[in-house]
Amino acid sequence: MIELIPFYRPVFEEAERGAVERVLSGGWPGMGPKVEEFERRFADRLGLPYAVAVSSGTAALHLALAALDIEGGEVATSSLAFVAVPQSIVLAGGSPIFCDVEPDTLNIDPESLRVALGPRVKAALVAHQGGHPADMEALLEVCRGAGGIPLVEDAAQACGAERKGRQAGTFGVMACFSFDPAKNMTCGEGGMVVTRSRELWQRLRELRWFGISKETAGPGHEALRGRSWYYNVERPGFKYLMSDINAALGLAQLERLDSMNRRREEIAAAYREGLEGIPGLSLPQARADTRCAWQRFVVQTDFREPLLDHLASRGIEAGVHYLPAHYYEPYRSGALRPMPVCERAWKRVLSLPIYPALTDSQAARVISAVREFFSSSR
Repeated sequence: MIELIPFYRPVFEEAERGAVERVLSGGWPGMGPKVEEFERRFADRLGLPYAVAVSSGTAALHLALAALDIEGGEVATSSLAFVAVPQSIVLAGGSPIFCDVEPDTLNIDPESLRVALGPRVKAALVAHQGGHPADMEALLEVCRGAGGIPLVEDAAQACGAERKGRQAGTFGVMACFSFDPAKNMTCGEGGMVVTRSRELWQRLRELRWFGISKETAGPGHEALRGRSWYYNVERPGFKYLMSDINAALGLAQLERLDSMNRRREEIAAAYREGLEGIPGLSLPQARADTRCAWQRFVVQTDFREPLLDHLASRGIEAGVHYLPAHYYEPYRSGALRPMPVCERAWKRVLSLPIYPALTDSQAARVISAVREFFSSSR
């Protein structure tokens, strides 16, 4: 029987198990001191003053856009994105306007963004696809030229990525991270919004907890902040809290983020070396001025479907990221202009397994299976 190589698998060590057990033994598994510590340490890593932990990366996107009050306006973003992106825009009261992507990184194209920034656009939502940092200098210049449109980074796939020595997540007015099991670090489920703005930070915290303007739960809050049942609500909010259990996992994973990303770099280098020069197969390359987080290793080929089938026959899971968002019925109206690069790329992209737990022998199996496929007659 062929050993299955899964598309992704998170790695938990004794540090994570011990951290969760200590939270459970403490008697308070909900949002509490571990969440506050996680927020502080995550913000410190980025060199930012504020971070707000939430229940998922999707919650982070929704919360950030709600904090910008985009209701009734448009948000420019890439169509080559997970459905959570346009969904978050719509849930925040806006309409997505889709842009084309660059052929090498599959990140949003600055010129396509410039064309999309019409009078109704209230924000730009920019993802770092697969861990490849977007061209932030050019994108920020486009937003400034359109009257100072706020740029929000979707850094869900870019934890630890850098551009010109600056970390992904430190360029925009806010940045959103995801900690689901497929990401560079995981809390099981969770997300984070980071910002330099104290005003946005306060708004994010209120929206995270029903719009309530003070803490009402957790050990010690009654003594520190007065009667817990007396509070004000200025606007409706959500329940997007992270638990101390998830935060404990996140703190332990944060300690190992750099080493886990180095392992991803090693696997990416092995893939590039082992698959270089195959006719009909394009490989991803990190740009010279960036450090890619390699959340995904996305190849491109005109033979994607048969290659997927071949890998599956060899016990190797692979993925496709993504079907363009404007193909989904609720978001078709956002495709106002042609997106030729996106339309071509999505039919060719294939994501190979890449994660710290992938062994050298498993990576070699993936390389061998891909080479075997292309060595046969096409």
